[in-house]
Amino acid sequence: MKRNLNFDLLNVICCFCVVMMHGSGVTWIYAAKPYWYSSLAVDVLCYFSVPCFFMISGATLLDYHKRYDTKTFLKKRITRTLVPYIFWALFYLLISIIVGNVILTNLFSWNENGLIYQVYNAIVNYSSQSIFWYFPALFNVYLCIPILSHLCGTEKNHIRWYAILLSFISIICIPSAYNFLGSNLAPYKQLYCMGGYLIYVLLGYQLYNEKIPKWAERTIHITAFICLFLKYAGTVYFSGVVGETSKQFMNYLTIWAIFPSASVFLLIQKIKIPKKNTNILKLLSSCSLSVYLIHKLFFSILSKFLSPFSIIYRTLGVLCVYCICIAISLLMKKIPFVRKLFP
Repeated sequence: MKRNLNFDLLNVICCFCVVMMHGSGVTWIYAAKPYWYSSLAVDVLCYFSVPCFFMISGATLLDYHKRYDTKTFLKKRITRTLVPYIFWALFYLLISIIVGNVILTNLFSWNENGLIYQVYNAIVNYSSQSIFWYFPALFNVYLCIPILSHLCGTEKNHIRWYAILLSFISIICIPSAYNFLGSNLAPYKQLYCMGGYLIYVLLGYQLYNEKIPKWAERTIHITAFICLFLKYAGTVYFSGVVGETSKQFMNYLTIWAIFPSASVFLLIQKIKIPKKNTNILKLLSSCSLSVYLIHKLFFSILSKFLSPFSIIYRTLGVLCVYCICIAISLLMKKIPFVRKLFP
């Protein structure tokens, strides 16, 4: 597959947006004050980033069989993601032990004070770093891609749309109905077809490889705008009612996420990127996963000097953390063996 610079651009934008969201963690400390409203706006506007990462994976990897076999595909994914994930999960666990957040009293006991338990929990349940929930979801996607790859090709177009529609109804529409209507009014809940983030994988491939009619594209953009407005207004309203930040709209498998994500994905594909920007985009894009792995460490350091509630922390602080992570990633990639931990 010929390298698509628009995917590099989208990758960089998504990575920076993830850093912005994590720099606006005060969204979860509710108060009807300017810091909360502005932080919530960042969360709402940047929420497309994680789904778009999965969409990029679908667009770039679903037809992997044109380049190499399944064994090579899985080996590449393990080297690029699983090995770094295990290392950094254990690294954050070590930090937690050093600072006293995790206290060990027994090496082998199977409870929160046992080292073996903590290691298991850090790797399997991403307990040492909450944002690492992304990796089990990503591993699931990678394991399913060899199966979904058989849906590639123009002749399978109708089958892909069917799979996307089935996933949209069963994974997004029905759970959303339960969430808002309750079990007495919502349709049958236990309909799990094309589960998890696979809908984004197929959608990314489909939107990239199939020409979308103008009316459908406009519909996606308009619906995306409506979703963003309703998500922000709805979160403000429900948070005021319950007295804490409402999670009613905070789920990547909802219409509030899928339409804005599809909209951004389509918009970025329309951008014509000058050739002079090729190298910088490739460079920044190559660091995105490394930035994801290490940026929380630098936010914890930054919080020692600036309050997370301050506008400086959430603007210049975010930019500094992103730039530092990029610089460290580029530096570490030059060191043999160490580079494997900075994918």
